[in-house]
Amino acid sequence: MWEKIKSWFGFADLNKDNKITAEDLEVARAIAEKNFKEANEKINEVVEEVKEVVAKVKTRAKRVKEETADVVAVAKETVNQVGDVVAAVKGKERKGRKKK
Repeated sequence: MWEKIKSWFGFADLNKDNKITAEDLEVARAIAEKNFKEANEKINEVVEEVKEVVAKVKTRAKRVKEETADVVAVAKETVNQVGDVVAAVKGKERKGRKKK
C-alpha cells in the first residue's frame, strides 16, 4: 500500500531520494499553483476571444436580418409593379395617382 501512495505522490519527490519531505511538498504545491494560474489565465483569454467573436456574429446577423427585410420589401413592391406592367400591356387604365 505504501508503494502505491508513494507512486501517487512521486511527483512531489523532487530530489528522487524516495522520501517526501515538507520542503518537497511545498515546492510541489507552488509548482502546481503556478501551473493552475497559467492555465486559468489562458482559459480567461480564450473566453474573452470567444465573447468578442460572439458579439461580432450577433452584430452581423442583425445586419443581415435588416438587409433581408429590405430586400423582401423591395421584392414585394416589384411584384406589384409587374402586375401594373401586365395591365398596361393589356391596355387597361393606369392605377394609382393621376398625372397632373
